[in-house]
Amino acid sequence: MPQRREVILFEVFLALLIMVFIGASFHYSPKARFVPLVVGFFSLGLILYQIIVDVMSRGPQKTDESTFLQAKFLPAVSFTIGCGVCLLLFGYFGCMAMILIGLTRYWFKESWLIAIAVTACLLLFSYLLFNIIFAIDLYPGIIPSFVLSFFPE
Repeated sequence: MPQRREVILFEVFLALLIMVFIGASFHYSPKARFVPLVVGFFSLGLILYQIIVDVMSRGPQKTDESTFLQAKFLPAVSFTIGCGVCLLLFGYFGCMAMILIGLTRYWFKESWLIAIAVTACLLLFSYLLFNIIFAIDLYPGIIPSFVLSFFPE
């Protein structure tokens, strides 16, 4: 099967998966379904746009699989696993802080001031959105929960 067809089939699979998630979110309470619906419809629109672009393009895609595996797939999988472990250990806000500072400082090569400012703004936005507006307590993490267990409430 040509490379282009495989990409289009994968995109169609993603579109179907997103539609399943959108459908499942209708069973949530009105407050809980707001974010999944916004993200789901936005993602569905983007993937449908990408399917249309790929179907309309005529040229075959030429990729070297070993280069793709080294340059894109392995770092993406490593980053995803690292984020999952970080989230489990340090919770949402701790993970978000570490990942954002790391990405802004080392991936985008910004100064420490920019990295900390961007991280602080996004942490504040997340706190206001989830904790204050939606009143949702995000996952605290294993390590912060353990450390806070030593302090009286």
